[in-house]
Amino acid sequence: MKYIILSVALVSLLFSCDNPYNKESEGLNNLLQEFNTGIAVKNHLYVLIPTFSCLGCVQSALINLNGLLVDNDKPNVTIIYQKIDVDLNPFKDKAIVYQDINSSIDKMPFNIANLTVIKTSKGKINDIQFVNSENINQIINPTIIYEIRK
Repeated sequence: MKYIILSVALVSLLFSCDNPYNKESEGLNNLLQEFNTGIAVKNHLYVLIPTFSCLGCVQSALINLNGLLVDNDKPNVTIIYQKIDVDLNPFKDKAIVYQDINSSIDKMPFNIANLTVIKTSKGKINDIQFVNSENINQIINPTIIYEIRK
């Protein structure tokens, strides 16, 4: 009996540690709960824009992203922003857009200093990428959209 309990505990531990983003997934889920949702089961792209962001980087990234998205991408792309001076109207039909009025992005379990792209699948974070002026085109490119459409 002791070996069965030990085996179950060990298997549980192995499965709970297989994702390096467990803490971050919990933080993203907490943020999404403010909008009565959670991390999507299907491939999904979350774009987080905190208040203190490089405005030029945010604008460039959003221009690139807008050019890549089509209307039927809306269920797979979510933009969550705090207060920014960028027009998000072009995304109304292409993405789910939420305003973070409680500054919850700042309370995430990892630092978000600029526009951040989070890729998820099966309810877990697969990748987190921070956008800056040097890597905009490497991060916001057709490959990122191809991955969410799989």
